[in-house]
Amino acid sequence: MQTIEQLQDAYAEAERQSELWCRLAGEAMDALDSLSCWSDRQDQAAEAAGNMADFAEKAASDIRAAHALLYKGPIRPAEIMPAPETPIQLHGGQIQPAMFFYTIEGQNLYHIAIEHGFDCQFGDLFDQGLTDEENEDALASYERTPDATLSAWVPEVPDGWQFAGKWHGEDGPVSCFLRKKEIAA
Repeated sequence: MQTIEQLQDAYAEAERQSELWCRLAGEAMDALDSLSCWSDRQDQAAEAAGNMADFAEKAASDIRAAHALLYKGPIRPAEIMPAPETPIQLHGGQIQPAMFFYTIEGQNLYHIAIEHGFDCQFGDLFDQGLTDEENEDALASYERTPDATLSAWVPEVPDGWQFAGKWHGEDGPVSCFLRKKEIAA
């Protein structure tokens, strides 16, 4: 079974290859236009350009499939799933607990945490007790370099909670904290 890092590396390589082939197909089309006076070579160049365009489309299709597996998560048997609170490192400094990583976008994360026996609390970069000026600086930094800002951010963990993750949210960086729910006897 491939690790997340191996899938991310394969995805990044597929993106690079697709960009290369798309660029080459574009260059071939440009060269074809300049060969209008060489009609005997024009058919061969058109065929080569078409083949490159087909290859680029296939690479793009493979990238979409890799993206679906990487970011939606493959369905795995329960016995090989990591524990729900296990942090999974993603690209750009993002970390998510496994129970959130293996969900479909748009699900209510509070409910998912409760279903797994956890209380859940969220925070953001701007509720860390910063002054207004520090908040403005943090926002400006995040807007310039979101991945670097998120990677460098160390959220303050509330007492009694454990750090579970941080990721890019709709309104900026989001942090997540979990604690095991106490079961009433």
